[in-house]
Amino acid sequence: MNIFARIKRFFSSFTRPKPARDWLLLLFVSAFVFVLSAAYAVYLYIGINSGAAFSGSIEVQTPRVPLTQDELDSLFNAYQSRRTNFMAHSLTAPSLIDPTKAGTSSPKKL
Repeated sequence: MNIFARIKRFFSSFTRPKPARDWLLLLFVSAFVFVLSAAYAVYLYIGINSGAAFSGSIEVQTPRVPLTQDELDSLFNAYQSRRTNFMAHSLTAPSLIDPTKAGTSSPKKL
């Protein structure tokens, strides 16, 4: 008998229920999945305990270039001009009328 006929006969046998075979197949598949998940859990446990899971290369940091007083002053001036520009263009909030409190709506400054 060739291999394809055996495979076809094996899979066609699942259409005829056999409780002992079906429960045994379910038991073996469940046990196999359980053993695989337990092995993976042990692998992770050992990897985390040994520190291999968190190992990374240590980067050498380049020395920082110190800022000069002129650079700090120009940075401060840039932010000061942004603040002045924001304050000059600050807008009022739109007037929202609450129908339950008629006549009490007034625009609020942001």
